[in-house]
Amino acid sequence: MTPAIPIDSLPAFLERNRLRQERAEWGWEPGAEPTVYVSRLQPALPGLPPVEQEAKPSPPPVPPARPSKLALTLAGMLRQAAARPASVQSKNLFRGLRVDIMVGIDGQTRLMIARKGVYPSDAEWVTILSYWPYDPPDMVPEKFEYKQWRCMRAVWPTPEVQP
Repeated sequence: MTPAIPIDSLPAFLERNRLRQERAEWGWEPGAEPTVYVSRLQPALPGLPPVEQEAKPSPPPVPPARPSKLALTLAGMLRQAAARPASVQSKNLFRGLRVDIMVGIDGQTRLMIARKGVYPSDAEWVTILSYWPYDPPDMVPEKFEYKQWRCMRAVWPTPEVQP
């Protein structure tokens, strides 16, 4: 005896049977994955103009990039050093790197980076200068030792207007 099929599931039952018949005609075996997928979209007929697609909305505008944490830190240190001439602004950064900034009353900006026991790398020096609030002049840092600290420093004229 065949089980009774509720009326509301009859369209789904008929659709399943139709798909089973189509699969059998195509030679598809139950449990096997098809290797060719047939699109149910109507193909374009030769001689007919192509169907115009609706214009997709443009993506939302990209917000301006936020300054990095290092850039904000250096800008804040430089601002404090300029507000208090001849006072050293020091900050310990990632993995033991220390940055000292001083804007002197003689109109010179002094930057020093240091580590305990080992010199900071040239890449760290370049990174600090690349995030500097303004473009400092090209220079080779002086390397020196002070107690257990290995340091790199440079001095350049302070610009009249700092950003």
